[in-house]
Amino acid sequence: CGATSSATTYDHYEILEGDVTCESKGWVTIVDIDECQVAGATLSGDPNKGFRYDQPEGGYTDSSSSRTRGCTFHSGNVNNDLQFFPNAQGACGTSNFDCVCGATSSATTYDHYEILEGDVTCESKGWVTIVDIDECQVAGATLSGDPNKGFRYDQPEGGYTDSSSSRTRGCTFHSGNVNNDLQFFPNAQGACGTSNFDCVCGATSSA
Repeated sequence: CGATSSATTYDHYEILEGDVTCESKGWVTIVDIDECQVAGATLSGDPNKGFRYDQPEGGYTDSSSSRTRGCTFHSGNVNNDLQFFPNAQGACGTSNFDCVCGATSSATTYDHYEILEGDVTCESKGWVTIVDIDECQVAGATLSGDPNKGFRYDQPEGGYTDSSSSRTRGCTFHSGNVNNDLQFFPNAQGACGTSNFDCVCGATSSA
């Protein structure tokens, strides 16, 4: 079965501020520009809601932590134009850019899981970065065939605290080897394959 093609569809959207991420609420950071426009139109009630006049095609190129990652409304105001920072690393509310998050009415469930390496993200393949530790365990158990698959002995409760780009964000198997223990980096910023930590991605079948 193939992973979702094109933008994910959500039941509803949420605006979030306060130095947290969409994922911390069980929602999803929107890093697809078309999905961002749909979200902005839905929240504002304006089907023609667009992006700020100075935004380059594809979104702003800022990759620092001084801008909020993903789809945003400045000050959470739906009357503002959307501003999209697909490469930024800041949390919701950074510099008053509040996240526009994708939300579903129930916990995310995936049809299958994929292991990904190569300086890309799960989202670049139409899959989802797993930033829920319980979902990570389910994914590891599914991929390895070991229902008791666990995390590496030195992992703190809740996952490693590293927030740098030297570790892969989310759920990982080192070297993509399902015989290894899982290692979970909910706050890291690295792409899949960073330091040989390969992403475990959530995937759904195409409709």
